[in-house]
Amino acid sequence: MKITKRQLKRIIKEEKRKLEEVEYYGDDVDFALKDLMSTLRSMDVMERNATIYDIIDQLEELVQEGQ
Repeated sequence: MKITKRQLKRIIKEEKRKLEEVEYYGDDVDFALKDLMSTLRSMDVMERNATIYDIIDQLEELVQEGQ
């Protein structure tokens, strides 16, 4: 069975994500960040960018509330 270069890249990305999830040990914030990054990587680029800007806005609001 032959696979295309595109299919191979997708398979490698999926397996890499699986390995990263298994290797992880850390506190709750680290776990949440790793989970968020994994989710963002799987999103469409345009959707991901909008989501990142929204997250940044929310974090900035949280920082200002703490001041």
